[in-house]
Amino acid sequence: MKMVKSVVLAGLLAFAPVLGQGALAQDNAAAAAPAAAAADSAAAAANAAAPAATAAAPDAAKVAAPPRMKPTEGIGMPMPGEYTLQKQFTPLGRQARWLHDVMLLPIITVISIFVLILMLWVMFRYRRSANPVPSKTSHNTTIEVLWTVLPVVILLAIAVPSIGLLAD
Repeated sequence: MKMVKSVVLAGLLAFAPVLGQGALAQDNAAAAAPAAAAADSAAAAANAAAPAATAAAPDAAKVAAPPRMKPTEGIGMPMPGEYTLQKQFTPLGRQARWLHDVMLLPIITVISIFVLILMLWVMFRYRRSANPVPSKTSHNTTIEVLWTVLPVVILLAIAVPSIGLLAD
């Protein structure tokens, strides 16, 4: 059964470009315009036969299709040479970018450098040739409190502005 499911899924993925033709809303509006014109001509013929019945009905069938969406250069798209987040145009987007650039990146950088230094120090300090008898350190309360409290403080420092951002 698992094999059949995998084959069906692979087949659907293989034919996704063909099956997805016209899946964009802007493409559907352009394709629907000729069909709407044909429907309008058929409705006009029916209206000629019964003008009193259609006079009371609202003219909802003649809604114009929206114009085809066109990209605006520099808005919502990556630009050559950029490696940061895209420029934000809403207050919420600017706040999210501030959270990313001012809070998250420095915290991630400091933690990564700290872990790298600790790993290098442990590899050098506790290598077999320099330490033939391994240390039997256990139940070090200071270390246990630090590695419990420090991540909690870091997560709180990230969570407080994040909750405010999510609430907006």
